[in-house]
Amino acid sequence: MMYNLLEQPWLSVIYHNGVTARISLIEALRNAHRLQIAYPNPMDRIAVLRFILALSYWCHANTQVDISITESLPTEWCSWLVENQKYFDLFGTETRFMQSMGLKRVRPVTDLIHEVPSSTNHWHFRHVTDYIDGLCPSCCILGILRLPVFTTIGGRGFGNGINGCPPIYSVWWESCLSSTLYANWAPTEELGIPAWLMELDLRRNEEVMLLTGLTFAPRKLYLPDPNPTVKQCANCGSNEALVYYCHLENNQIPDSVKWNDPHVMKSNKDFNIKSNIGPLASEKKAFLTRDWYRHMALLMQNGSTIKSGNRLVVGFTSDQNNYLDVWELTIKLDELDTEELDLYALERWQDSINDTLKKKYNDRRNKCYAFPFVHDIITYAEDSTSQIRRLLRPTMNKSNEVRGHYKKHLRTVGQSITAKHTVAGILGRMEISSSSPIPKKDKQKTVGQENQ
Repeated sequence: MMYNLLEQPWLSVIYHNGVTARISLIEALRNAHRLQIAYPNPMDRIAVLRFILALSYWCHANTQVDISITESLPTEWCSWLVENQKYFDLFGTETRFMQSMGLKRVRPVTDLIHEVPSSTNHWHFRHVTDYIDGLCPSCCILGILRLPVFTTIGGRGFGNGINGCPPIYSVWWESCLSSTLYANWAPTEELGIPAWLMELDLRRNEEVMLLTGLTFAPRKLYLPDPNPTVKQCANCGSNEALVYYCHLENNQIPDSVKWNDPHVMKSNKDFNIKSNIGPLASEKKAFLTRDWYRHMALLMQNGSTIKSGNRLVVGFTSDQNNYLDVWELTIKLDELDTEELDLYALERWQDSINDTLKKKYNDRRNKCYAFPFVHDIITYAEDSTSQIRRLLRPTMNKSNEVRGHYKKHLRTVGQSITAKHTVAGILGRMEISSSSPIPKKDKQKTVGQENQ
């Protein structure tokens, strides 16, 4: 079976009128000025965009034609891809897209899609069975593109991807594909080799080039040809010939490789920011911190928001190889004249939330932890755009604005938790409604200002 991902209708895109369609990658590139990537899962939005960006760097390097904000993508790029489409065959007897021959370890193909349970992971509402349920070729492509970005620990000897435990990713996200590529466009002089040209092998202390780092997969993969019997795909639900198993082996990444991912959220100490698992009051793992604030503060501090625009933030959390959560935010950033003290408060905002979650409230009969009810309203209170604007207000007005925004949500929660018409009930509701996070202050900077 021949299936070339450049020509087959696998790429989901959304037109300006809201109509979603599946088209080929070459068609998407030709119409990039009016299309935007639209996948139900945020992981695919990031993985597909990074692949198209890597593909664009490769076309740029081989055609010497640059990208432009005012036009669709260069026709020379599409011609180059047509000439080299042999590297993008998913099946066939010759070169296969990002696959390795001679592998022996057999796994269910659903291992490629995090949301589809396999092995001993719980079924819940996704009732699938290993080797009985399969994936269509389009979903196999998405699984391959996820490998460099969202691979988790897969058991003994099977490590994470090149970024370690999947961090929080952040990219500029504009109204169409060509504008999005242009906003994220940052080629380097030494691009390196993409994984679709040859099997990549990293060495200790190696400095990883851009194309290599964007496409390097921590698993070696080989897909058999689809079974000709038409059945329903376990991921997207389409009725097609499916793949039921794959050959999957570890592709070791040395700890000492030097790689700086352009889309990973960084702290001011240059650490990758991750969606961490936090304990409930009962010490069970449940809460998922989403500390994108540090990265946004760093962007503003470095002046990276001069061009302004929308920033797509995608976080992924797992416990070992168990997929727990994926989430996304779209944050609108403008050119702001921001004080250093306000940036400090934004950077430490997750710490402010965590302090509130650890707080205890006492009543006569039991101890009430803040965690459950504050966590319930975080997704409503932490509206990305408006919350950044509140945190960047002048310091003297900030606490009142932030607390007022939380208070209207906490008041409703308090009425549900302590509904008694007693003094204790009234005091309990007042205590809960006033439990919003308090912006952090930089003590050292405050002292320095007082001495001036």
